[in-house]
Amino acid sequence: MQLTEKIEQELSELETIEKSILLTHRTLKNNIERVDIIKKALSGLTNEEKKVIQRTCIDRVSPKHLQEEFNCSFKKIYLNKKKALNKLTTLMYGGVEYES
Repeated sequence: MQLTEKIEQELSELETIEKSILLTHRTLKNNIERVDIIKKALSGLTNEEKKVIQRTCIDRVSPKHLQEEFNCSFKKIYLNKKKALNKLTTLMYGGVEYES
């Protein structure tokens, strides 16, 4: 391989690395922006709303344990969860349009 071809190949590899770094930087920046949106939206929820989302959606606690923990019917927990998730969605994205 001639020196010129080797230099061109290395430059091509460097350009590929540079493009990859730029893409990674953009992805990281977008993810940081999304995290900021989520943090801001979560700050608009009450502690009780955060707890019902945490326990039902993230921790996936059984209905029986949820009834004991919240000291109410599962129907009430479900309605509170739905209300909290709707509020969170509105805080994150503004008005929400539903398909009919």
